[in-house]
Amino acid sequence: MRYIFIITLILIGINVTFAQTLTGNYTIGDGNPDFNTVTEAVSALKANGGSGPATFNLRAAIYEINGCF
Repeated sequence: MRYIFIITLILIGINVTFAQTLTGNYTIGDGNPDFNTVTEAVSALKANGGSGPATFNLRAAIYEINGCF
């Protein structure tokens, strides 16, 4: 049981170390975007949080948003 606890703490530490909070400007859409879809951007924001203002610029397209809120 002790080993499971230690391994869990290590894994949590690795996740916290590599998770990058979002701050700055990001693009969503065609042509080398930061995120391909709005759902990907929202998921990244939910998973990593934000450490400052984040602006998401949508490139001209038709976007379908399914279950990201």
